[in-house]
Amino acid sequence: MLAATLLTLSGLASVGTAQYVLQDDYSPDSFFSMFDFFTDTDPTKGYVTYVDQSTASSASLISTSDNTVYMGVDHTNVASGSGRQSVRITSKKSYDTGLVILDLEHMPGSICGTWPAFWMVGPNWPNNGEIDIIEGVNSQVANQMALHTSSGCTLTNTTKAFTGQIKTSNCYVAAADQATNSGCGIGTSAVSSYGDGFNAVDGGVYATEITSDGISIWHFTRSSIPSDISSGSPNPSGWGEPAASFSGDCDFSAHFKSLQIVFDTTFCGDWAGSVWSTDTTCSAKASTCQDYVQNNPSAFQESYWSVNSLKVYSASSSSWENYDIVSAAASASVTATVSVPTTASESAWAYASVASDVTTAESAAAPTETATSADYRGTWGWGNHRFGWTHVNNAGKFVKATATAFAQTQETAASAPEVGVIEESTTVNNLAEIWNGVVDAEEDVSEYIRRHIIGHNKRSHGMARGLPAVVTEGYEPKGKYIELNGVKTYVTGPSDADTAVFVIFDIFGFFPQTLQGADILAAPDNKGRRKQVFIPDFWDGKPADISWLPPDTEEKKAAFNGWFAASASPPKHLPRVPALLDAAEKVNPKIRSWGMVGYCWGGKMVSLIAGRDTRFKVGVQTSPALLDLADAPKIKIPMLVLPSKDEPLDEYEKYRDAITVPNRLEYFANQIHGWMSARGDLKDPAVLKDYERGYQLTADFLAEYL
Repeated sequence: MLAATLLTLSGLASVGTAQYVLQDDYSPDSFFSMFDFFTDTDPTKGYVTYVDQSTASSASLISTSDNTVYMGVDHTNVASGSGRQSVRITSKKSYDTGLVILDLEHMPGSICGTWPAFWMVGPNWPNNGEIDIIEGVNSQVANQMALHTSSGCTLTNTTKAFTGQIKTSNCYVAAADQATNSGCGIGTSAVSSYGDGFNAVDGGVYATEITSDGISIWHFTRSSIPSDISSGSPNPSGWGEPAASFSGDCDFSAHFKSLQIVFDTTFCGDWAGSVWSTDTTCSAKASTCQDYVQNNPSAFQESYWSVNSLKVYSASSSSWENYDIVSAAASASVTATVSVPTTASESAWAYASVASDVTTAESAAAPTETATSADYRGTWGWGNHRFGWTHVNNAGKFVKATATAFAQTQETAASAPEVGVIEESTTVNNLAEIWNGVVDAEEDVSEYIRRHIIGHNKRSHGMARGLPAVVTEGYEPKGKYIELNGVKTYVTGPSDADTAVFVIFDIFGFFPQTLQGADILAAPDNKGRRKQVFIPDFWDGKPADISWLPPDTEEKKAAFNGWFAASASPPKHLPRVPALLDAAEKVNPKIRSWGMVGYCWGGKMVSLIAGRDTRFKVGVQTSPALLDLADAPKIKIPMLVLPSKDEPLDEYEKYRDAITVPNRLEYFANQIHGWMSARGDLKDPAVLKDYERGYQLTADFLAEYL
């Protein structure tokens, strides 16, 4: 839901004024696939037969052409049965809050007998609310906007100015002092806002902002549409007073939930039919509304919607001023690790890591034989062809993780299951002796330890066993570029691997840090299995320019927002994924199992893909952007989430808790957004350490579920 949507994109801090990013684009080419066709009896008692998509298409009631969407009514036949044929469609997606922008070229005219509406409604009406954005009946010439709710929502003590006029103030559908289902209504006198007058000026835009503080509706004629709407970077704060603003004594978050978008055109019924006799223009045409609608098909030729665009934007609480392009934190400590299997049978892939605090200065001067006490707190791994994490306590005990403490602390380690014991006097140097008889013959433990202690001041640094060393600068990618379904794609790893990873990069494209990450993931995992890794260029050679960051000028802000709105809508790219997988499987027919990894924007893609019927078996999100809590319960595959300090931990914990399949959240409190991809400064030892840890976690999680 949009109420739960937070933007954390490329390091944006979660404070400041609200901005909007595109959430869903109901573009003409996919418009009807994003809606369900309502075919039940009209709940408003209209003289109408709502038809399904197939019938509507064959009867020419719907079509898509010239980049517009047409939805009309039967205007050739005398009606019979339950009424004149029409369409009513309801969006498959629902929203709590956000900004809904509809660009209409034409709407049903001010025609007797008609009752057109563009509105939003929640389930279990009226408990989750209804917003009537465009609505009118018969020969009406100006728009009527309204809310319909359960009890406890009124427009008294309104807090925001608007140009319309309040008609009724109690939003409760059964308010004692109002006609049934009047709701709270605001009308406008602008004839360009509805029907014939709207169409006479080539239509325009309706923008509806839904927040926890209220609901506002703007109407713009074609000639007055704000440039930020046209550019895809809407900013309601600059639009002036809305036509309607619903605020006051109402808990909007409680009364408006899971709202779906609806278009319909009905006839007569509870409103158009009930006021027929009071409309002198219409009552002069026929004695009853039904009689007129039934017998005058040609009168309804102009009863159609012509949609140029419909877009839903999600709100983000972001401040450019707090943007941090490079992490200011730099740790002076490094970690020395050594693998210690607990039994000979586990020696092939089991390992533990003794973490020893060694300063940068000490590291540079350290001799090969370094004596460092093993009683430092640190991270340990173990397992029989599985990796987990433990700690070493003050008694020198290797202790396993528990369900409630996946990464043990010094306090919880004391009571955790013991794996093995090293005396407190044990040093990093003589830990090698513990390996006698169980370590792989080719492993030089002393050299392994020395490399991990001293290697931090060198060009590259060794990661945990099984993963390649990380090159901190001047990295030369090991893969190559090929074309998949017309898309440039980086591919690395064995060409005959039966396991593959689909990597979705961040907004900056093919950066060395990202390509090195792909090469790391292609290396043998903790099961000895290599993978083929694919990174398609979703930006088609036109990624975001990293020089736009930090966006500390209006020009940079405009460039960044414009690029994102035009290029980075997830719904635009989701349909591309299946064809890319198909193409990859043609390149390597042996692929039987897919995992996916997404960085930043790519993390959002992974979250959405995981909620669909998908061939992926496991997903990983690093520095995920565009968090939407509604994605979580839909996720169908195991999920690893690696947020940075720039992502709101409390919201990601809610996200994790809402996932119903195996999952893990590992928070990188000292890293900036994008540290595992384009924004990772690998020359910084602290970043390097977490880059390594992030890829170790990713590789292990993929290995567990692929």
